[in-house]
Amino acid sequence: MTLLLESPMNYLYKTIVEAARDTFSRHLWYFSQILVGLSFFDDRIGADVRRHKVANLQILASAESAKHLHSPPEPLSATGLETCVTQRTAAVFDVLSLNGKMKAQIFLVKDPTKWNDDPSYKELKTAVSEMKVVNESAERAIALMQQYNSSLTKNEEQKQYHLQLVERHRKQYPTCAKSTVLNMGSGH
Repeated sequence: MTLLLESPMNYLYKTIVEAARDTFSRHLWYFSQILVGLSFFDDRIGADVRRHKVANLQILASAESAKHLHSPPEPLSATGLETCVTQRTAAVFDVLSLNGKMKAQIFLVKDPTKWNDDPSYKELKTAVSEMKVVNESAERAIALMQQYNSSLTKNEEQKQYHLQLVERHRKQYPTCAKSTVLNMGSGH
């Protein structure tokens, strides 16, 4: 990721560099102080970086980037992934498992070279490996809807009719609750 974000910075035309940087930054919605905690379970990250990340768990979270980092620190390859870790990052452990922060404390006090032998680390790492990437699911859902829409009809007029019908139905039944459907049916 860091190479992708930094490679346009060497380009001669600054307007193109700025446009590329802005475009890439819009795709960093997932890059947050909490989700950066998933990198604790990445075997490609060395022990030194892991030690720094553990130490940075004591840093107070910045108010300016409460939810998302709009762009990584400048430049990320020079400062390192560990600079994104704060106290807020520890919340990822509770997302992964019930009492996850307590389980994480068991392996975080050990040297990172020993983490792979720790049962708590293994449990949380398994939870990370079993996570579904939301974007992939969303893309599949969109593709499925597009396939469904094209299977209904090839006639553009009929497609527009179906869209209007769905819109009218959503206005008539704003929620899927049984009470809404029953109230609508009784004339209220």
